[in-house]
Amino acid sequence: MKLFKSLAALAAVLAVAALSASPAAAKRVCGWYAIASCTSDQTSAADFANDGWGSVIDTDDYSGLKRGLFCVVSGPQPKWSALRDRDNARANGVSDDTYIKRACTDESNIGD
Repeated sequence: MKLFKSLAALAAVLAVAALSASPAAAKRVCGWYAIASCTSDQTSAADFANDGWGSVIDTDDYSGLKRGLFCVVSGPQPKWSALRDRDNARANGVSDDTYIKRACTDESNIGD
């Protein structure tokens, strides 16, 4: 009987612990981004990206970027790769203003 009570108490403790456990924090992802265009209008950013370059990010989800914008980017990636994408975007007429910047976000914000 003592063993049964001990097992029941242990099961209750484990159940409470499982219910109160917080989910694991999302993994931070940092890298370099080639940024071709930023705007406060999400539709304009999507139209730019739909022309065949990059994906749209909401800068509110990224540390290291100005908040309140939607940017068309390639990344995250190593710095050398972002530099290559910047140079290619400039050379191919995507945007003469393409630049690179390092930023971090949690992995749930990283593209499809």
